[in-house]
Amino acid sequence: MEFSSVVECGRTYLKTEYPGEDDYRLKMLAINNPLNIVPIQLRMEEGKTHIYFNITDVQGMMITDAVYRYKRSDYEEIFDSIEKVCASLEEYLLPFEDLILRPENVFKKKGSRHDLVFLYMPGSGENGVREFVE
Repeated sequence: MEFSSVVECGRTYLKTEYPGEDDYRLKMLAINNPLNIVPIQLRMEEGKTHIYFNITDVQGMMITDAVYRYKRSDYEEIFDSIEKVCASLEEYLLPFEDLILRPENVFKKKGSRHDLVFLYMPGSGENGVREFVE
């Protein structure tokens, strides 16, 4: 899955084409705003569904932490964020497997050290917990 960066009206988005068909998971994400999930917009372009992830108010974790040495307490807070997002997904009946845990696609809320937000794309089947932890 490839993302492109789009800037519109002072907002920054990551854009990707959604290869699947519309289903409840997409609508659930677009209508609601689950905790610790990057908000999305759905748009039809050239007969294809595209997902726009609104990353205006977040910063890439890999960019902000490139030289930071993590301590045990930092890891505990990161896993707490993952636990929070899992609880939020469960509340909306969204499967954990579609959470995108690639380090380049994990973000922090601006001004926060460990309050992480994640991309979620139905059907991605990423389940990259091991890669993320490494």
